[in-house]
Amino acid sequence: MADELPMPLLREIRERLQNEDCHALIGEVWQDASHKFVNSEFRTYMAGDNLTGTMNYPVRNFIVSLLQANNETEEVAAMNDLEKLVENYPKAFLEN
Repeated sequence: MADELPMPLLREIRERLQNEDCHALIGEVWQDASHKFVNSEFRTYMAGDNLTGTMNYPVRNFIVSLLQANNETEEVAAMNDLEKLVENYPKAFLEN
């Protein structure tokens, strides 16, 4: 529920976790976390000072779309969605 928390709080949580030698803070973000706006505010989830990864619902949506594809056009559209995500997400977010 990262969208529901203020960015300063996410940063503080991350800092406290790092002080305890815990370096992971995975956020629940339903959409593409690299281009996320909440209440007209751009959320910098990938800036390196708050979340270290997301639950990656967009990848889930890609898998569902690919499994439900009825033709090559729908398969290509699903693959394009995944390609956009891979282009937008930092490597660390894709690995978490």
